[in-house]
Amino acid sequence: METIEATKAMKTISEAADVTGLSEDTLRYYERIGILWDIERNTSGHRRYSDMALNWLGLVVRLRSTGMPLETIQRYAELMQQGDVTIPLRRDILAEHKAQIEREAQRLFELTRLLEGKIDKYDTAMRLGANLPAGPCETL
Repeated sequence: METIEATKAMKTISEAADVTGLSEDTLRYYERIGILWDIERNTSGHRRYSDMALNWLGLVVRLRSTGMPLETIQRYAELMQQGDVTIPLRRDILAEHKAQIEREAQRLFELTRLLEGKIDKYDTAMRLGANLPAGPCETL
């Protein structure tokens, strides 16, 4: 039987959705595909989310915002459920994803530099009143 303190700490699915920014359907989906596990239910069968579950969902939201695929998050969640013996594998998942983010950041940095050069070219042309060639021959 739940204590009063535990009941106060537990959130309904709508409260969990508000806290995480995820929809109720997404929360149900995450449970169905194994990203969420051991979600308690009250006597009526309604889901009740613990602080631990909400903290995990916060990490899931942040991992998704980095572009981590759901399949990778599923694998990570599966490994978490297996305990500390999987720490090296979980670390490798995060390290590989970090490397992917760094590669993408470098690509975006290079594109930003390219755009800055083009903007500088336009600023110079406008300042000097010069006409740049228009059309498809203009390149970045």
